[in-house]
Amino acid sequence: MKIRSRILVSALVAGVGLFGSLPAFAEGPVFKVDPSWPKQLPNNWIVGQIGGMTVDAQDHIWVFQRPRSLNEADRGATLTPPRSKCCVPAPSVVEFDAAGNVVQAWGGPGGFSPDWPESEHGIMVDAKNQVWLTGNSNKDGSLLKFSRDGKFLAKFGKQGPITNSKDTTQLGSTASIALDTATSLGIAVINAPAGNTIAVVELFFGAVISNSIVHHIPEPSAVLAEIVRIAKSGATLFIRDLLRPPSDEAVRHLVATYAGDSNAHQRSPQLVRRAEAPRASEITDADHCRRPSRAV
Repeated sequence: MKIRSRILVSALVAGVGLFGSLPAFAEGPVFKVDPSWPKQLPNNWIVGQIGGMTVDAQDHIWVFQRPRSLNEADRGATLTPPRSKCCVPAPSVVEFDAAGNVVQAWGGPGGFSPDWPESEHGIMVDAKNQVWLTGNSNKDGSLLKFSRDGKFLAKFGKQGPITNSKDTTQLGSTASIALDTATSLGIAVINAPAGNTIAVVELFFGAVISNSIVHHIPEPSAVLAEIVRIAKSGATLFIRDLLRPPSDEAVRHLVATYAGDSNAHQRSPQLVRRAEAPRASEITDADHCRRPSRAV
């Protein structure tokens, strides 16, 4: 018994010495509510459940809230007749500056967008000041992209009852959006809990190359607009295309210079001189290799 007691005491003493030799741990941060933030909302607004929040590059706070979560007592001023002086549901998307002032607000159910989420949830503002929104109800199968001031830009997926993770036409009750800043590729990543899947829906590239493509496109401006859309800031652009020879003399010179040892068909100036692209009904598989399209 004495031996056991001595071992116990020795162990306790050793333990005290051990813990006493450890460095002191720094205390964790202490947070407390700031009742002055945000400032009083304008227009008699009130917010409902907040589905998501994000901070943009300007340190502005974006709130994605659910107006439909407010009951009649909350939105009494909107009833007919009004039940109370308070309040009116705020738009779903509200932008605050760091001081708590409302910068702008837009969006919400009731006609703003036909694909507006049934349950407002995820929000993210990317490097191009584009605002991405998602919903997490069992009918929210889309991801919406808007400009900073609320102009609709694009939709990925579709609204409707969620099926399963094999359905490539819709997302599934999207929980969150993340931006891959480490690689400087503005990638919107979707976490869909219905199938525990991740979908990459858009990339921004550091270099864009167009090699003899523009002359195939009826509206070349559409190609340039798409290049601008997908290129990140400071991207390198390489655009190369065909230039039609200005005269028959130039055609013969090109043929002699670059096709002198080719067969008769390949040396035919008519191939280079052709002024109009063939109709789609005239094109055969072989023609894809030898008939040039009309240059722009």
